[in-house]
Amino acid sequence: MSTTVTCVYTINASGQMTPTQLAAAMSAVTVPIPPEFLLLTGATITSDNTVAGATSAARTVVFNIASAQFQAQFPDDPLGPFWGLLTLPIAAFVNAPVLEALPVAV
Repeated sequence: MSTTVTCVYTINASGQMTPTQLAAAMSAVTVPIPPEFLLLTGATITSDNTVAGATSAARTVVFNIASAQFQAQFPDDPLGPFWGLLTLPIAAFVNAPVLEALPVAV
């Protein structure tokens, strides 16, 4: 049984924004995780960090999925609810393509 899922979203700095500006734009403050998602799934946020690299910015969100509600709703596919969760909201807010890594359950 997995207890956490990690989601990583990356934007390459190829336009007019620097990696630092991209990191600020895609952070949790500007693009929050929908509270409805947390309520409907029973997942909670363990950590939500955005960092700027040399040529890109990445946002990593770790969810706790140990709740009885989450385990009852998604017994066989803990990754399903997380596919694309923040890809479109980040892309819309930053106006740049977002690369979503495969969510990882541990």
